[in-house]
Amino acid sequence: EEPAELSFRAGQFLSIRCPADGKDERRAYTLSSPPEESGELELLVKLAPAGVGSDFFRRLAPGDAIPFTGPMGFFVCDPVHAGDVVLGATGSGIAAALPMIRALTKRPLEDEGGKVQLFWGLRREADVFWRGRLEAIAERSPRFSYQICLSGPGPGWTGARGRITEHVLAAVPLLRAPVLYLVGNGDMIRELKQVLVQRGLDRKKQIRTEDYQDYIRSSLR
Repeated sequence: EEPAELSFRAGQFLSIRCPADGKDERRAYTLSSPPEESGELELLVKLAPAGVGSDFFRRLAPGDAIPFTGPMGFFVCDPVHAGDVVLGATGSGIAAALPMIRALTKRPLEDEGGKVQLFWGLRREADVFWRGRLEAIAERSPRFSYQICLSGPGPGWTGARGRITEHVLAAVPLLRAPVLYLVGNGDMIRELKQVLVQRGLDRKKQIRTEDYQDYIRSSLR
C-alpha cells in the first residue's frame, strides 16, 4: 500500500511486525519474488506448530495489512562474477536462492557466462516444492542446473541423496573461480565454509552466507 512499489535486491528480506501478547514482535522473511515485480511481494512462510510468526500468518485474512520494515540484508549477488556460481540452500533457504538464480541467469552472457548451480537440501519427497519454477529457469537458461538432495528419501527417490555438503564439495573442484552463496541451516553453512577454506577458497572473496538460525536467535533476544 505504501509505498506503491518497493525497490529491493534479490536475496533481501523484510522484518514483519507480528504483534503477540501485547508485544511488538518482529520476524524476518525473505522476499522470494523477483525485484522487477516490485508492486507485488511474495514471501515463503513455513508454518510451525507454534511460533510468533506462524501464529501471525495463520490469523491473516485476505485483505489484511501486513506491517513491515525493509527491505534489508547484505546477502545479495555480487555485481559480476568472473567464474561460476554455486548456491547451497536448505529448506526455506530456497526463498533467497530462487530470486538470486533468476537475477543471475538474466545477466547478459557477454558480461557473465559462467555456470550457475543450485544444491537444495530437504528431508523427504513430500518436502519438495517449487520444482516447476526451477525447471522453467533450467529450460530458459543453459547456464543453470540444480540438484535436490534428500537426507531421508524413500526407496523410490532417484535424485541425489544425503546432505548437500558432500555434493557441493564434489562439484567445486570442477568449477572455474567459483563464488558460493550458502543459505539456510547454520550447521550446514559452518561445516561447508570450514572445509572450503581448508581447500583453498578465499573466505571473503568466494563465500557468502546467510544463516537463517541467526534470524531466529536475534528475534528471540
